Amino acid sequence: TYKKILTVDLPPSLCKKEAEQLYALRVRGNDFLPLHILEGDLLFVRPQPDSIEGNLVLYDVLARGMSMHYCFSKDEVFSFKIFKESDEEILVPAQNVTLYGEVVGVLRQLVK
Repeated sequence: TYKKILTVDLPPSLCKKEAEQLYALRVRGNDFLPLHILEGDLLFVRPQPDSIEGNLVLYDVLARGMSMHYCFSKDEVFSFKIFKESDEEILVPAQNVTLYGEVVGVLRQLVK
């Protein structure tokens, strides 16, 4: 079951034709600080179970919890990077990865 927590009107530049396909997740923790994504931000995700070359994706490795990095594929291996141009990468066999989708937007509430 899903709990509807809020409704957000998205700008057309964000959602284009796929508005009904997007879902949102609220960020917990500050693990994504290098990407300037903070706790409490709302991430808009386009479901995409396949490789999304060079895009920021949500993924899971062996059901250990969701992570977010830039994704590149090399044969049967995924390369995940915090920054697109970074030399540091996390290499994971494709069979151990579940891709949830591409992050297409971030919403931050500046004042509470």
